[in-house]
Amino acid sequence: MLSIKQEVIKLLSVFVILLILLFASLMFINVNYGINTDTRNTMIYQGALLERTLDESGALPSAVDSGMLSIYNDLNSMPNYLRQSVAWTEMKNRQMIEKYVYDDGENKRYIYAMKYPIKRLDRSVYLILNYYDDLENQIKYDYKIQRGNLVLIVIGLILIITTIVLFTLVLYWRLLNPVERMFNWITHPDQSPQPASKELKYTELNSIVDSVELNRQREQDIIKREAFFLRTLSHELRTPIAIILSSAELLERVITRSGSEHKSISESGLAQRHSSQNTKLIKGAERATGRILYAVTNMKKLVQTLLWLSRKNEAPLPISRVNLAAVISKVIEDNRYLLQDKSVDIDDENIDRQAQVSANDTVIQLLLENLIRNAMQYSHLGTIRITASTNLFMISNPVDSASDGNSHCSDTYQDHESYGIGLYLVEKICQKKQYRYEMETQSNQVTAKLYFSP
Repeated sequence: MLSIKQEVIKLLSVFVILLILLFASLMFINVNYGINTDTRNTMIYQGALLERTLDESGALPSAVDSGMLSIYNDLNSMPNYLRQSVAWTEMKNRQMIEKYVYDDGENKRYIYAMKYPIKRLDRSVYLILNYYDDLENQIKYDYKIQRGNLVLIVIGLILIITTIVLFTLVLYWRLLNPVERMFNWITHPDQSPQPASKELKYTELNSIVDSVELNRQREQDIIKREAFFLRTLSHELRTPIAIILSSAELLERVITRSGSEHKSISESGLAQRHSSQNTKLIKGAERATGRILYAVTNMKKLVQTLLWLSRKNEAPLPISRVNLAAVISKVIEDNRYLLQDKSVDIDDENIDRQAQVSANDTVIQLLLENLIRNAMQYSHLGTIRITASTNLFMISNPVDSASDGNSHCSDTYQDHESYGIGLYLVEKICQKKQYRYEMETQSNQVTAKLYFSP
C-alpha cells in the first residue's frame, strides 16, 4: 500500500512530465505558427510593393525569378511543375499554401505559394517562395544563432526545473509535512508531543488528531479502571481467602482427629450402632473440606496473579523448574467431576513425562487450569487430546455444533466466562510473560496452543 508521500511524488512526477510535453508541444506549435505568419506577411508585403510600383510607373514589372522569390503575372508564364502542383484557380486571395514539389529537373523543393489580388487591374499575381531541399541541408548556419538557441533552451529548462523544485518544496511543506508530523505522533506518542493546531494547518488534520487523542484518553481511562478494579479486588479478597483457608485447614485437622478417635472407639467395641453412619459423615466431610481447600488455594493463586498483572513495575515472580506432566495430571484429577454423566475420554498419551519449563509455578498452574477446565466443561461427547513438550502445551476438544440441541458451542469457548475470568486471564498472562497463545476452530473441534517461548 502506497503512502501519501509516495502517491504525491508519483502524481507530481506524472504532472511534471505532462507539463514538459505540453510546453514542448506549445513551443513547437508556436514556432511553426510564427514561421508561417512571418512568411505570409512577407509575401503580402511583396504584393503591396507591386501595387505601389504599379501606381508609380503605371505598369507591373515583368516576371521575377530570383531563385528564392518568384513573381508571375499570369499562369502561362509559370513553369509547368508549379502550375500543376497548386490548384491556383481554387485558391482564395491572400491564402498561402506550403508543400513539397519536384521541379522539371527532379529537384525536391519546399514552396510557399500565394495568389495576391491587384485591385486596380482586377486580376491577381502569383507569388512563390521556394527552397531547395538539398541546399537547405548543406547550408552551415551561423553558429552564434545555434549557440544562442541552445542557451535559451538551457535557460528555459533550468527555469522549468527550478519552478518544479520550488513547487515540490512548497507542496511538501504545506501538505506533506503536517501529515508526516501527525503520523509520527500517532505511531510514536511517547517520543513525539501532540502537534499544535498551527503545525497541522488544516481543519481535517486537527480533527483527526483530536479524535485520536480523545480515543486514546478513553482507552487509558478504561485500562486504569480495569487495573484499579483488579488491584482493589485482589487486595479485598486476600483477607477473606486467608480466613477461609485457615478455617478449612483447622476443620481438616478436626475431622482427621475425629476420624482417629472414632476408629479407636470402634475398635474397642463401643458405639457400634453409630459407627457406620459416623464413618460416612466423616468421609463426606473430608471430601467437602478437600474441595474447599482446593478452591481456596486456587483463589489465592488467582489473587496473586491478578495483583501481578495489575502492577506496572513489579518485581519478577519467582522462577522454578515446573514439571508439566505433574501439573496436568493434578488439574485433570481435580476437575474430573466436570466429566460426570458425559461420554468424554481424555487422551494424554502425547504428554512428555519429563518435560519441564522454567517459569513461575502459579502462572503455569493458572494457565493449564483454565485451558483444561474449559475443555472439560464444554465437551459433551468425544475425546480430549492433550499434548505437552518442553516448549508446547496443546489441548484439543470436541464442541457441539449449532445444529446440535445443546446450548454450548464453539462460540462458548470464546466468551471469557470460563472459570472466573477464564480465557481472558490466559490471554493477559501470555501477553505479560510473552508467551504465544493461539486458538483455532475447525468443524466441531477446538484447539488451543500455548508456546512457552515467543
